[in-house]
Amino acid sequence: MKLIFILVHLLFANLVHIYANEHIAEFTLKKGNVFVSGPENQLINKDRGFYKNSFVKVEKNSFALLEFKHGTQIKIDEKSVFKGVFLQREKTIGLQLLKGQYFFNLPEQNNNYEFEIQTPMGIISSFDGDFLIHIDEKRAFLEVFCLDGRLNLNFRNLEIVLVAGESAFVENDRISRKLHIDAAQSRRLFSWYRLKKPWAIPLFLRSFSESVENEEVILSDFVINGLTLNEINKNQTFGSNDLIMGKLRFEGKIENKLPHQLIQMSLDGGKNYFDVPYNNGFLVKRFPKEKQYIIKFRLRDFDKFYKIEQDEINFSYSERGNKEFIENWLETLALNFKRKNAYNLSRMLKSAKTMSPLIIEDLMQEYREVSYQNIEFEVLRFLEIKDRLQIVVKYNKVVTVRSNLEATKESGNFRVLFKQDKRLGFIVTSFLGNFPFIQNFMKNKVDYRGPKVIGSFVVSKIKGANTVIDVSCEDETSKLQNLEYFLDNISTNGRGIKVRPLDGKFDERLEQFRIILSPNFKNFRMYIHGQDARGNWGKFHAITFIN
Repeated sequence: MKLIFILVHLLFANLVHIYANEHIAEFTLKKGNVFVSGPENQLINKDRGFYKNSFVKVEKNSFALLEFKHGTQIKIDEKSVFKGVFLQREKTIGLQLLKGQYFFNLPEQNNNYEFEIQTPMGIISSFDGDFLIHIDEKRAFLEVFCLDGRLNLNFRNLEIVLVAGESAFVENDRISRKLHIDAAQSRRLFSWYRLKKPWAIPLFLRSFSESVENEEVILSDFVINGLTLNEINKNQTFGSNDLIMGKLRFEGKIENKLPHQLIQMSLDGGKNYFDVPYNNGFLVKRFPKEKQYIIKFRLRDFDKFYKIEQDEINFSYSERGNKEFIENWLETLALNFKRKNAYNLSRMLKSAKTMSPLIIEDLMQEYREVSYQNIEFEVLRFLEIKDRLQIVVKYNKVVTVRSNLEATKESGNFRVLFKQDKRLGFIVTSFLGNFPFIQNFMKNKVDYRGPKVIGSFVVSKIKGANTVIDVSCEDETSKLQNLEYFLDNISTNGRGIKVRPLDGKFDERLEQFRIILSPNFKNFRMYIHGQDARGNWGKFHAITFIN
C-alpha cells in the first residue's frame, strides 16, 4: 500500500512538472531590454519562448509583444514584471502581474481558453475581449479598463463585472464602483491600439478613432531662452548673455499627440534627430555651439515617423552675440564708404529717423568731387537692452577731393541706435553726433538750384485741334516734387496749373510731362517751371504759340 502511494505521488509530481514546463506563448517582438528567465528558458537557451514557469522583466524604454498559441496577444510596456503561474484547471492560463502596464487582446475564437490574472490587489479573469491593466506596486494601485468583451475583477470576495466602456480601480485597500471611460482615457487607450502593431479598433472607440485620425499634430507654446516665436526675429543671433545657466533652453508642447508616441527634435534642419522626454510638455537644454540652428520636430512610433506642423524656426549662436553683428555692420559701412557706394550706404542709414530722406542724393553729390576716401571705426561703447542696441563709435577719416590733391583728415564720434525688426533683423533708428560720410554737404547746404525744364520754345497752334506740349524736367541732385505753368502772366510760385508726370509719380530726378490745351484757347505764351524735393523752384521755361 505504501508503495502504491509513493508511485501515485511520483506520477502526480511528474505531471505537474510537465504542465509547468509547457510552452504556451512566444515573444514576437522585443524592443530594448526584455529579459526572460526560467528553468526551460535556460535549458534550451531560448529567451523568446514563454512557459508556465517563465519570469519576465521589461526594463525602462523597452517594449514586448507576447502571442499565445490560441491567438491571445499582450502588449507589455516598460518597467513591467510578470511571470507564469501553473493552474491545474484545464484550458486556464495563469499569469501573475507584479507591476507595469499590460494591454490584452483575447479573440472570441480562442477555443474557450480562460485567463486568470493575479495581481497584488486582486484577480482578473476573462474569456474574451480587450482590456488594459495598470499596476503601481509602490502605491498599491490597480487600474482596469475594458474596451471590448467582458471581464471579472475580484477583490476580497467582492466581484465587479466590467463591459466595454467601463473601468474600475483599487487604491488604499478599497475598490471603486464601476466608472465610465472619459475622453482623456479614451485617447490613452486608443494609443495602445496603435502602439507598434495596430489592432482592430472596437466599436466603443470607433467614433473617437475617426476624430483622432483627422487631428493635425501641432507644435505650440514654443519658447527659446524665454522668447516666444513672435518675439524671435528673422536672423536672430543669441549670445552668451542670452543663455540660461550657460545653456540654450527649448520648451513647448505638442498638441494631439498620442501618449505612446515619442517626440524627436533636430537642431540641424532634420539631418539628425534625438528623442525628447515628454510629460505634459517638453524641456530640452543644450550647451551652445557657434553655428546656425534650424529646429524641426517629428513623432516616432518605434520605426515609423510622423510630421508635426510647425513654423520655420532658425537662429544663430555666437559667443560674442550681437557684438559680432555690430563689427560686421561697421566693416560693411567702411567698405561702402571707401568704394563711394552711395546706394548701399543710403540703404544702411535711411531707416534712421534723424536721417534726411534725400540721403542718397546728398551722398551722390558729395562723391562726385571725391577722388579718394577711407575711414576706420573704433567702438567706444556697446549697450544691449532687450531688442535694442546702442553704440558710440570713434572714426578717423581721410578724404582727397579732385580740386585739391592734398588729403584732409577728420576725427570725431557718433552714436547709433538699433532696434530689432521681426522681418529685417536689426535696423538703424537714430544716428546722432558727427556725420562722417559727407564732408561738406551736411555742413553747407549747397543745393539751392532748382530743376531745369527742357522743351520747345515755339509751338504752332492747329486750328480745330488740341495743342500738345511735351517737356522734360531734371534736377541735378534731388527728386522732383512739382511742375506748374502759367499762361501769359506769371504769378506767385505754387499758384500755377499743376501737371503730373507721365508715369504718375514724382520719384525721379528726371520726369517727362505732357500738357494738352483745347482748340479754343487764346493765349500767346506759356511759362513752365519745376520744384525739387528740397523746395527749390527752377527758372521759367517760356513757350510762344504761333498760328
